[in-house]
Amino acid sequence: MTNVFAWLTRRDILILSQWFIILLHLPNMPWWLSALGTVVALSQLGRLREVIYRHVWIERTVQLLAFFGGMIAVWLLYRTFFGVEAGVAFLLLCLIGKLLELKARRDEYVLLTLGLFVIAGLFLFDQNLTTTILAFLGVVASLYAMIAQNDHGAGRLRTLFWLCAQALPLMVILFLFFPRLPPLWSVQIHSNKAKTGMTDSISPGDIAELSQSSELAFRVIFEGAPPAKPELYWRGLVLGRFDGKTWRPVYNYEYEPSGLWRGGRAPAWVDESLSFDDQQPTRRYQLILEPTQQNWLFALSVPYSSDRGVGLTRDFTLQTAMPTTQRQTFQLLQVPVSTVDANLTQEQRQTYLQLPAADNPQSRLLATALMQKVGQDPVRYANALLQWIRQQDFHYTLKPPVLNKHRIDEFLFQTRRGFCEHYSSSYVFLLRAAGIPARVVVGYQGGELGRDGRSLEIRQRDAHAWAEAWFAGRGWVRIDPTAAIAPERIERGMDAMTEDATLFGSDAVSQLQYQQFKVLKEMRELADYASYLWQRDIVGFDHHRQQDQLWRWFGLKSIWTQILWMVVGLVVVLAVIAFRLWWKRRPVWHPLDQPLMWLSKRLESQGLGKQLNEGMLDWLGRVGQVAAYQQRAQQLAQVYAQARYAPESEQMLSDHQRKLRKMVKEWSNDLK
Repeated sequence: MTNVFAWLTRRDILILSQWFIILLHLPNMPWWLSALGTVVALSQLGRLREVIYRHVWIERTVQLLAFFGGMIAVWLLYRTFFGVEAGVAFLLLCLIGKLLELKARRDEYVLLTLGLFVIAGLFLFDQNLTTTILAFLGVVASLYAMIAQNDHGAGRLRTLFWLCAQALPLMVILFLFFPRLPPLWSVQIHSNKAKTGMTDSISPGDIAELSQSSELAFRVIFEGAPPAKPELYWRGLVLGRFDGKTWRPVYNYEYEPSGLWRGGRAPAWVDESLSFDDQQPTRRYQLILEPTQQNWLFALSVPYSSDRGVGLTRDFTLQTAMPTTQRQTFQLLQVPVSTVDANLTQEQRQTYLQLPAADNPQSRLLATALMQKVGQDPVRYANALLQWIRQQDFHYTLKPPVLNKHRIDEFLFQTRRGFCEHYSSSYVFLLRAAGIPARVVVGYQGGELGRDGRSLEIRQRDAHAWAEAWFAGRGWVRIDPTAAIAPERIERGMDAMTEDATLFGSDAVSQLQYQQFKVLKEMRELADYASYLWQRDIVGFDHHRQQDQLWRWFGLKSIWTQILWMVVGLVVVLAVIAFRLWWKRRPVWHPLDQPLMWLSKRLESQGLGKQLNEGMLDWLGRVGQVAAYQQRAQQLAQVYAQARYAPESEQMLSDHQRKLRKMVKEWSNDLK
């Protein structure tokens, strides 16, 4: 492995390691920063640098243009030099600028140190398993470059291995025992990056596209047994405005903050809208939400959260103060209620009866005729609509045909092939056409048990839309018209539905897409599970979990005991490392030298001890200059030289060794 890098100078290794660190930020930073870093790094390699920077003024000009040009670009992009993204961009510019002024050994170490700060900047954007692996590779590259600055190529990988091995126990001790603080990198970052998931509106085809994705949407861990799959309706957004094509939310909580409850004393609209059911228990669960770049959460109705920055909307969904830009964990409750909005205001009634004028005439005629048939009874009418859907030749498919102007009419009376959004949108339209307040709810339905056996995985393919109808005395009631066409979608989940290859189409291209979907689905699920374990056991190892774990394992309850154990652990590890270093560097004597070294210690009091730079025979010669020791020293030197340098056989060597030890012992006894 070392031979692979043999042709690289230590300077080249340093530059390539920092180039790799710059590339690690490509997903988070503007592409031109990585491009600039690439150009600068390549221009500093080998003889290219001598060719490009033949004159000092060329190098200085490039330095000024790269750094100050980059600063101007950062300002134009972020309009500030403060904040996470702008700050990391500035660090990258500093790293690139330092690549252009590598003059002395000091500059190289400054560059390596700066590179470590840039690596740490990765965790400002995400703390998942992938980011950690990339950061580890960046640190390894920096360590290898640092080692390369201090040797000539021999044993670099071995040194790198031992450095990592020695750091591992220290890392484990600090992770377990160091008092946990809120992570300084857990900050919300405003980002314009697109993210697969729910939007704040739906048009036919939106959810169908999501349902072909196996990407994880969120994960849920219940306290106790989870509800049955038909009860798992994860409300995200309530859509009440319809323009004939697209459904949109009614409320804009950014401009109507009174419609949000963020804890404390409940506002009047909460007490007036909810009738609680004391017979049903409150269900507690933990929601681990993937980045959505949106403000809303997905929860079972009726939800509540005491987490800071989470509020309850007027239509009883949850919304966060800041968009979810990183994987986040929320503690949620499902509050048991018997009635939601038993009474509607005139404004609410008008809102949830709104329909575009002169739109979808066939559907309006159907609603009028069916309402007259059931005697103007709203509940009977809602059930009659479901029965009518079951009796018609409707089909559930992920590849519905395109709809044009009168979309509801075309779907109900012509194509009759669609997905949940088609059925929920048409059903709500027919309810409103009959004078029944109704709305579309989008979110997810179902979920599959994770590989850990306790968490539920809700994926993008579980995206779903259903209807809510308002009835006098009963309030808002959930009705899922999709269940009338594809009850297996609700009872078994979308994961089971996608086992049917014909759901994607019957042509050859669709079948190929289905096979690719199956492979990618399995790979994604494995990756998501690994990421979940990392999030749960490493990133989620907060102050409370640390206390619980340490109390269970070691009986540590106080913070001072915790610190004491940490110090003891560090001392033990450092002692082991120190012992290893001493053992490695201790003098190792030949078996024939050991008795003579023992004799040397006995003679040190007379100033006749052996010096470090002195050979054994030279030392015995110096001792022999003392008249009292002359004969013994000469005899020892003779026996030692014959045994050490001219042994005739193994037996002869053994005999000489015994004789040598006997002579040393006799001499030592006489010294007493």
